[in-house]
Amino acid sequence: MRPTVWLQFVKIALLARLAYRADIVLSVFRSSLFLLVSLSVWRALYQNPGADQEHVTYSSMATYVAGATLLESFLTSDPSYFLRKIRTGDIAGDLLKPYSLPFALLAQNVGTGLWRAATGGLPVVLVGFFLMSVPLPRPADAVWFLASAALAGMLYFCFVLMISLTAFWTLEMQGFHDLQWAVLAFASGSVVPLWFMPDVLAKVLRALPFQQMGFVPLTLWTGQAGDSGPLLLLGQVLWLIPMVGLAALVWRAAQRRVVIQGG
Repeated sequence: MRPTVWLQFVKIALLARLAYRADIVLSVFRSSLFLLVSLSVWRALYQNPGADQEHVTYSSMATYVAGATLLESFLTSDPSYFLRKIRTGDIAGDLLKPYSLPFALLAQNVGTGLWRAATGGLPVVLVGFFLMSVPLPRPADAVWFLASAALAGMLYFCFVLMISLTAFWTLEMQGFHDLQWAVLAFASGSVVPLWFMPDVLAKVLRALPFQQMGFVPLTLWTGQAGDSGPLLLLGQVLWLIPMVGLAALVWRAAQRRVVIQGG
């Protein structure tokens, strides 16, 4: 797919979100409320003696939680896309179009993610800063975070794509969707950072790709990575290569499952 065509898909996704401008206020309110509740929980935990882990203060944890809200708003995908298309039969027409369907979906997710981050995630970070005294990251850390979030978005897309492609083998996806949500919520470290997990469990999760979609970019956001920014980005790239290859293999296998009849 040519870059100009791909950018047009991103633009279309952005314009489509303009039809839902009334949702912006509700989204910001909902996310701000979640941020307030999360901060209250962490504040209560940090009131216990010795709560600081690996020099992670409550201030850093508050920044981490706000960054998680921003990251979550950007990481977007529709796990039910292929299921709907298969049930209606529209998947046949999509496969005949002169472009790569996964690349088109990636472009749409980028456009939607940018819109959600700009209208939902970023305002919540500012609400946290002005109304809840949540520290903002240093400019350099914010730059590292943006680069890492882009790689996290591609890893997230590949993972969700592979889960959603199981619709070509089964017409019931609820169990897979629940598994996807549970794995990403826990193993990515977005809800509970790996700093606070038992050593054995943390070592296992560090060996999996899921922390690259949450914990790694958020570690950069809070400045806890120190000078390890380039190394962490390299780790994301090294995970992205096999994830892309595996997603491509699943996509090819899924295409072979499609039988188009007609005359």
